[in-house]
Amino acid sequence: MIIDEIIAYAMHTSYNINPAVLSGMLETLKKEGGGGDTVADSIVDRTITSFSSDTITSIGDYAFYKCGALATADFPVATSIGSRAFDKCGALATVDFPLVTSIGSNAFQSCSALTTADFPAVTSIGNSAFQGCSSLATADFPAVTSIGSYAFSTCSKLTTVNFPVVTSIGSNAFQSCSALTTVNMPRVTSIGSNAFQDCSKLTTADFTVAMSIGSRAFYNCAALTAVILRKNQVVTLDDANAFGGTNSAIIYVPDDLVDSYKADANWSSLASRIKGISEQPIYQLSSPTAFDGTSTFIDTGLQLMGENKESITIAFDCLDKSNNTQEAILHCMHEEDPWPGIAIQTNYGYYSVDVNSTSTGCNSSIPGSYSAKEMQLKVVVRIDFSSQSMNVMYKVNDGIMQGDEKQLPADINETVITETALIGCYQNTAGTKDRYWKGTMYDFRICDYYWSQEETREYLQ
Repeated sequence: MIIDEIIAYAMHTSYNINPAVLSGMLETLKKEGGGGDTVADSIVDRTITSFSSDTITSIGDYAFYKCGALATADFPVATSIGSRAFDKCGALATVDFPLVTSIGSNAFQSCSALTTADFPAVTSIGNSAFQGCSSLATADFPAVTSIGSYAFSTCSKLTTVNFPVVTSIGSNAFQSCSALTTVNMPRVTSIGSNAFQDCSKLTTADFTVAMSIGSRAFYNCAALTAVILRKNQVVTLDDANAFGGTNSAIIYVPDDLVDSYKADANWSSLASRIKGISEQPIYQLSSPTAFDGTSTFIDTGLQLMGENKESITIAFDCLDKSNNTQEAILHCMHEEDPWPGIAIQTNYGYYSVDVNSTSTGCNSSIPGSYSAKEMQLKVVVRIDFSSQSMNVMYKVNDGIMQGDEKQLPADINETVITETALIGCYQNTAGTKDRYWKGTMYDFRICDYYWSQEETREYLQ
């Protein structure tokens, strides 16, 4: 018992145990049957830089607490990690725990050098387990079913998460993960309060079977544009604060439940932002993007004109800095006479929207300014191929909304081009890029349906 007590408290008191002495103690314990297959509380010297064992199956509470020099830990047969086992191991960069099934609370808290958490067998993650791991970029837990409160909070570099079978997310679990952009957790049923609060770059969250969302779950996720709830029943919402500070984020739900969501007491205040899943954009810019006018462009991968196309809507919000030159904001066109396809471009003081068939074309102009070096521009282009019509609504520099209606060529719905839509540049038939646009695109989206007048006006507000 005396040895047990020394081992249990050596590292979170003022004592230091030499690793060689410690090894001897462990061998003695093994011979005496004293639990040599378990790392007890705080058994190692804080100056240790690496630790490896192919016999230890359990890592106890505080085992490596504040071992600031520990850089690697290798436990190929360990199955459990106790609370605060590696807490404040600031140099710990590499860990290998292929068989661990449970991670205790605060187990890796403040491991500021840890970049990857890859635990193939873990099924549960304790509260604050990775809180404050400021270098953690990837979290891969293919078997985890529950994530504790604050488990990954303030992991400011976390960009990639894989939790394919997780069913519950604890409160504040991903709070202030400021680099996280997308979340797709197909089996999650409950999302705790504040779970994703202050995830400032989160743009999309997709939940297949979620049944409940806690208060402030997505609070202050300023970049959030879409939350997809696919469960075929109205999800229980604690209160509308779950989406407070998310600006214009759209909540997509099964089409046949839209009215039920809007009538629900806790969802009703969000009614204007609730839409059917069928209305989700087929492309949406993930975050505001600066285009430098020399090389920046985005290939959406979408063919905008082809067989069976009924209608599309193109909407964008930008700060134009093209300074009266010919630059392409959108280009999806085959560059041979008669130039079939769709293009939106600046043109020496005004903006041109061109929709051409294989026989002729149609043009709508948006007035700009010959002298302005920067202009705020919001545009919604609605194209109905079946009725051969185009409607362009726009607002320049926060002015009044204006519009233009055009009749498209009769053969527009028969026109097929293979070129994909590019944002920010022009492309000729040889694939050469040119006419790069300069400005900042705050939002760009393409939908495969014709927006209503209400949707259009709401976007242009």
